[in-house]
Amino acid sequence: ILMGIPGLLQVLKSIQQKKHLREYKGQKVAIDAYCWLHKGAYSCALELAKGIPTKKYVEFCNKRLNMIISAGAVPIIVFDGGRLPMKREVEKGRSENREHSRIEGDALWKEGKTRLAVRKYAEGISISGRMVYE
Repeated sequence: ILMGIPGLLQVLKSIQQKKHLREYKGQKVAIDAYCWLHKGAYSCALELAKGIPTKKYVEFCNKRLNMIISAGAVPIIVFDGGRLPMKREVEKGRSENREHSRIEGDALWKEGKTRLAVRKYAEGISISGRMVYE
């Protein structure tokens, strides 16, 4: 599943630097909230797909947020804005891909291929407004 701007990280590679989080002490650090929520949701893809209540994705975000705060940095959490008309087709394609992955996950689950099913469920995760609110 492609998220964000395809190829952006590759373009920015030449100016990237590895730094320890403590080097940002006293500075503001912007966080892509949806990126964290998606990463956190991978850890509980099965629960989300099966409708089993979980907050693991919130715990994931909180743990990272606490790391930033304990390093003395000031987190600024950024959420996506409204849907852009120019991205309508991209969003539609992503939605269709997520639905297809969920269907594949269900089929694999029924076949007893749990590891592959969970992988497909992870690909099919959609971060809902309820998840953001939590």
